[in-house]
Amino acid sequence: MVDQLEELLQQPPDAVRELAEVLFTPGALPPAVRVLATLRADFLEPVLGHPDMGQAAGRHLYALGPLGEQGLRAVVTAAVDALPGVSYEPRLAARILADTGTGPGVLPLLALTLTLLWQRQENGVLTHRAYEQLGGVTGALGNHADQVWAEHVPAAREEAARRLFTQLVRLPFGAAVATRRLARRADLDEEQWRLAQRLAAHTRLLVTDRAAEGTETVELTHEALIGAWRKLADWVAEDRAFLGWRETVRHERERWQRAGRAPEHLPAAAAVAGAKTWLPGRAAALSEAEREYLAAGRAHRRRRAGRRGALFSGLAAALALALVLGVLYVVERRDSQERAALGASRALARSAQEASATDPARAALLALAAYDTSPTQEAENELLRRHLQYADYERVLSGRLGDTVFDTSRDGDVVLAASKRSGATLFVRALTGPVRALRLPSADRVQYVMVSGDGRRAAYVQYDGRAVWFAVRPGAERPAGPPHRLPDAPGIGGDWSDSVTPAMSLDGTMVVAHVRGRLIRWDLDRGPHGALAGNLPAPKGIEFRMWPAPDDRTLLVPVFRRFRSFGQGEKGSLLALDLPTGRSRLLVRADADQIRVSGDRTRAVLCRVRGKAAEVTVHRLTDGAREGVAYSEKDEDFASGLCMVQSVDGSGLRVALNSGKGLSVVDLREGRVLSRNGLPHANSSMSRSSPWLVESGGALYYVRHDESMIGFVRLRPGSWFLDAGRQLLSPDGAYTITVLADGSRLQRHYAHKESARVLADVPRRKPYRVPSRSEPLALDRGGRLLADREGQNLVTVRDARTLRRTTTVTTAEPPPADSPVPLADPRGGGPGQDGDTGAYDGFRYFFDRGGKLITVAGDVVEQWDPHTGRRLHRFDAGVLRTRYGGAKDAALMIGAYPAANRISVVVLDRPGIHLVDLTTGRTTGTVPTGDDILAAQFDSTGRYFAILRRGSILELWRRGDPPRKELGPLRSVAESSETPFFAGFLAGRDRYLLAANNAVRVHRLGEPGYERSYSFTGPRDSALDGEHSFLDASRDGGTVLHIGPDGTGGPLQLSPRRWYRELCETVGDRELTAEEADLLPAEPRSRRPCAGVN
Repeated sequence: MVDQLEELLQQPPDAVRELAEVLFTPGALPPAVRVLATLRADFLEPVLGHPDMGQAAGRHLYALGPLGEQGLRAVVTAAVDALPGVSYEPRLAARILADTGTGPGVLPLLALTLTLLWQRQENGVLTHRAYEQLGGVTGALGNHADQVWAEHVPAAREEAARRLFTQLVRLPFGAAVATRRLARRADLDEEQWRLAQRLAAHTRLLVTDRAAEGTETVELTHEALIGAWRKLADWVAEDRAFLGWRETVRHERERWQRAGRAPEHLPAAAAVAGAKTWLPGRAAALSEAEREYLAAGRAHRRRRAGRRGALFSGLAAALALALVLGVLYVVERRDSQERAALGASRALARSAQEASATDPARAALLALAAYDTSPTQEAENELLRRHLQYADYERVLSGRLGDTVFDTSRDGDVVLAASKRSGATLFVRALTGPVRALRLPSADRVQYVMVSGDGRRAAYVQYDGRAVWFAVRPGAERPAGPPHRLPDAPGIGGDWSDSVTPAMSLDGTMVVAHVRGRLIRWDLDRGPHGALAGNLPAPKGIEFRMWPAPDDRTLLVPVFRRFRSFGQGEKGSLLALDLPTGRSRLLVRADADQIRVSGDRTRAVLCRVRGKAAEVTVHRLTDGAREGVAYSEKDEDFASGLCMVQSVDGSGLRVALNSGKGLSVVDLREGRVLSRNGLPHANSSMSRSSPWLVESGGALYYVRHDESMIGFVRLRPGSWFLDAGRQLLSPDGAYTITVLADGSRLQRHYAHKESARVLADVPRRKPYRVPSRSEPLALDRGGRLLADREGQNLVTVRDARTLRRTTTVTTAEPPPADSPVPLADPRGGGPGQDGDTGAYDGFRYFFDRGGKLITVAGDVVEQWDPHTGRRLHRFDAGVLRTRYGGAKDAALMIGAYPAANRISVVVLDRPGIHLVDLTTGRTTGTVPTGDDILAAQFDSTGRYFAILRRGSILELWRRGDPPRKELGPLRSVAESSETPFFAGFLAGRDRYLLAANNAVRVHRLGEPGYERSYSFTGPRDSALDGEHSFLDASRDGGTVLHIGPDGTGGPLQLSPRRWYRELCETVGDRELTAEEADLLPAEPRSRRPCAGVN
């Protein structure tokens, strides 16, 4: 039994070859000995591609799917149920199962939790109290590791322990997450080795061993520690740059070894530059072989420099030779530059990944710089991830913006933001671009920021009470003018109100603040820095915000009176306070639950809860009179019993109302909905939005802060919500056809995101049948006809362009679903396209090569004229069980074949794919295969076919006598049985697309590896972390139907150049500053990668 075969890849090549020969060479072991090896699925391709292990490992593959809910339940309960006198407290087992979930990597966490819980049993009872003390399934490992650390690592040895754990982690080349690393004793100093021995002897954190050649080794007990133990996860995050560089060195060294130590494969410039940074303090973290490799690279570079010097010194004596050598030099230099660009691109892509959580705009800019430097696979993947992360944003601003307060000008082009943990940042040309960002100096943390409506002035207030204002000059070399410190009000100190935000007038000439129960006013045009202009008592009940009116003498003040009855909330009024005299008048009576003021401060938007509904109205501020139509949401999907006015436009006549589903923009003049837009997934529950909608270039934008970024979401007219029950792409990828989630309607839409127009919309037959994942819609080969199952045995054929009904056929009754049956994709999208191995009712339908509709109800196969609904042929496929020796109840897998009137049939557990003529019922041919096939699929010529073997392993074959395997086995497509995938032959050339396991790969038949590959997985805890689903693909493989971990998605064009253009728009053609460029691990080709992009 060889557990974790992937660990062998960390051994020296000679050791791998020696062990592979012993284990896998035929005849090397006695006949009675069998070898069983386990391998992590994500290491399948490296092992299959390994020269010593690949052939042997590929002979017999068995995919082990997740345990599933029942398997996990047995893990948790079976052992306890079998022991008398031992039990869980009521509902504890169910609680553990709920906390565990079914995601990847849960088993080691669950195993440790159950072990520790068993140790803490009380008189045979496993208790909720003990489980909570452990921290539950997700917290047990981290808490245990913290406890062990505190007991066995003295404070004086913590730094050595940290260096030790860094040695035990690696960042695989091109991977998003770290894995454990086997360290040899020679890699550690004496103090680290003593610590390793102590932790291995007394804890479950480390394990020591001895390699085959006698070398002592140490490694983490399980990779789950890297993610579950916060201390180690933080170290990995801090050391990502070093870990990535070390992995680059390891990767380049292996390539050098495979190339016979050819000089051209010595370290690239990025690796050598990294050595200058990392080697002085971390030489021990590299193996001796890696250090020798870097030394060889430095020596080679010195020799090459010497050769060039000799070349130029002999130029006059041997011109002809110099010309030859000069050409060689140019070629070598070009090759060297290409290698340097490759290394720099990969290093920049890693930096982009590291910055994605803390500085999203910079991460996108680094991904662009990586691709611009060299279009490596790593750079393409980062482009894709950043494109997916920001696809719903028109613009993204970032830079130390955690816990941010921000304000914008009315056109959104000037943004001032500040983190409570750092200073303020000014952004100019935020929407029109190119974006420029400037960090502003501050003596203390910043509490408030203000921007005038016209964007010409801005101000910020520090926590120590000091306020600073400055002019904004977007075209100047420094966009922030000289700072002006506002004079302190009497007794102001640091007691600016934390419940009322200070405000700046629209023209930037006045600032008003609530300080110690008084309203303080400054005139910014008086004196060199501004002067105090007023000090009035604040109205009782003032809360949240206040707004200087356009006349610069009136202050609009909301006041609230609190009700003591719980749940009634607060009712507000809006006052107009005359600043010179202190007199106030009531503009809006005291019954508003929410008050917003328009961007031009001429109207107020009020929201009141009326019964179970919220009502929104707009009022003139000159006299308080109501305008337009009162609006209450009628659509149940968007209705709320709370006031959810998020933002108001400049006039106050358009408002954005939030709901759990998204944002609705309402015209209050006519009381109608202008648009419904989904909002990007929020990473934080504390995200906040601007009180005003931004208007620029005739478009409307919603602005919000989410964790470390400020994003602008364009609110396009129309409804952008599509609750899809089932969806497919047109063959050219230009359109989608969708059955709504409730099954009521069928719709056709453009596949691109620029239009929400519904191209066709028809009702479906009642009672509505919602198609499951196991019964996709079907298109004929030309994409002109659509088949849609609308009843138990009813299939409607429609014109795929207009969705008008052509005919409806009534088929044979499908049999009841007795047992789970693996499914083949009936329309040629790929064997087992949906990844659904659940029970179904034995009903399938698709179009054959001649354009006829084929329905399969149990064993009954019927062929129909799709225009008239006339049945052409009927065939009982059950006779094939007897004909080919199948069991009486053997399942039949019936699919399409690229010839008129033909189908393909697989009898489960019997060899061969049988080709049957529906007109005669005769078998016209059999493609020889093994007996472990679940499904089969043919390309459009019939020359190639794909088979899905048990374990959901895909293989691609060429027909012949005998058939020849062209590719595979490929990685199992059933690692998550609940996640849909897509697989299929592409039109034209001999290519095959597999979209599964969070990646899309295009394979060329007969060639190893893949032609194109895109990885969708993001770093742990990011918006991209989780299962990505793939429902369909266009025939050229240029577009896939993708659903992200948050359940949203749609058509995605697989075009790095398109992602590049759209990301340039998202970051606003921003450039890397000199300071940012100096901190990068490699030099990009350009600090402004978006220059010249159309």
